[in-house]
Amino acid sequence: MPQLLLLLSVVLALGACASVSHPSLEKIVQGKALGTEPVLEAVTLAIREKSAKLPFCTGTWLSPNWVLTAAHCVWERDASSLEVVRWQKGALQEAAPIARIVFYEPELKGREFPNFDLALLNIGDLAGAPSEFLDIGDPDALAQGEALVLAGFGAEATTCASDECHGHGLLVSSRYVEAYQGPRYFSLLRLQSPAGSGACFGDSGGPAFRLKGSHWELVGATVGVWIDLMPELREKAQDLCEGGTSLYTDVRQAKAWIRSVQKGGPPFEKALPKRPQSLAFGDWCRYSNYRDPAWATLQQFFAGVAKEDGVDSKALFTDCAYAERMVRERVRTEISFGRPSQGPERAPLQSLFPLQTLGPIEKLSLYFQRIDRLEVPEGLVAREVEWVSSSIDQESLCALVKNTQIERLSLASLRSEPLDLSCLLAHPPKKSLEISAVSLKDAGQLQELKAKIEVIE
Repeated sequence: MPQLLLLLSVVLALGACASVSHPSLEKIVQGKALGTEPVLEAVTLAIREKSAKLPFCTGTWLSPNWVLTAAHCVWERDASSLEVVRWQKGALQEAAPIARIVFYEPELKGREFPNFDLALLNIGDLAGAPSEFLDIGDPDALAQGEALVLAGFGAEATTCASDECHGHGLLVSSRYVEAYQGPRYFSLLRLQSPAGSGACFGDSGGPAFRLKGSHWELVGATVGVWIDLMPELREKAQDLCEGGTSLYTDVRQAKAWIRSVQKGGPPFEKALPKRPQSLAFGDWCRYSNYRDPAWATLQQFFAGVAKEDGVDSKALFTDCAYAERMVRERVRTEISFGRPSQGPERAPLQSLFPLQTLGPIEKLSLYFQRIDRLEVPEGLVAREVEWVSSSIDQESLCALVKNTQIERLSLASLRSEPLDLSCLLAHPPKKSLEISAVSLKDAGQLQELKAKIEVIE
């Protein structure tokens, strides 16, 4: 069966993979053609470019003009260039254009993947609509090992020798392993298919079905594989599909949003908690208001720590006691955001508030960041601050030097309008300023600073 895609250091968008390249395993996984379950075949659609023959993702037909898929499938794509296609009689048949795309939490999806990995496709008329569409299940607890069925059009092996290896409608059995429902990652289901099967490239957005009584219902949509939550897969990139592990969005928890969009109602608003008033790290770690830039700061910092050797990335994101130990170890050396090895970050850094829970920071490093109206808590202590290859705005620089006790400040290769150093003159670092490849509004201000502190150019 099919799968999604893999960004090893960040994410693996995998789909379902009923591996025909392992015929000896078919009997074990009971891989079979989508048409053997007509009810499921009727609502599982392929998604492709209009100019292409083969699909790149999968979706679930929810109602005559709405299809549910993964947001990462259609992120930054032009809806007018896409279509959904029915699978019938063992082949891709009728197609319908996609008129528009509606993203779940669109302003956050791109930076907080795999959270919010859902999108609804508003499609044109498509022949052969089922007389009754499947319901989305209610968010009751799944039993450990509960049986599910995955569907998709993705690759049938991690490594395919030809185009014939994907683009076929397939089903594969799977079982529920655990849910991720915490403050950092949420509404996610980990599923496990028998060895030799599971989600694979092209199954992204595809459905996970559950037979409840005598009726099928929709439970999940394929995300893929997320290494932070599945670190044991880091060394298994060569046969990820055959490993059978996959991550699905629990679409049942987005049911209210889906129904609101289908009915043309107002945007669905979810009530979220207020920012913690305490300085306890645990309170901030458990804080789940993902619309708050301070939440994103902690998420981004954890993502950097998770890539370090010897760190249990899953525990880091799911166990706040473990996370605090890991974070406090780094306070004594360096707190960093966006090191070059991590690559540019998509999200702007807008708040340093969670850092106030850590006490004095030896070194705060900001690499390859987009800084936008940075919120800095008064009294933050960072003995050394290094700001390198990042964008910066005047307001953020002033907030940093005014509210942070800094001994040594380094500014290098910053992308900005010419900087006014008035704030630095009023609140200079205690010991030194190192500055290079920075555009200044008034070079004379730098000379004034030299009379106050050591300046290294």
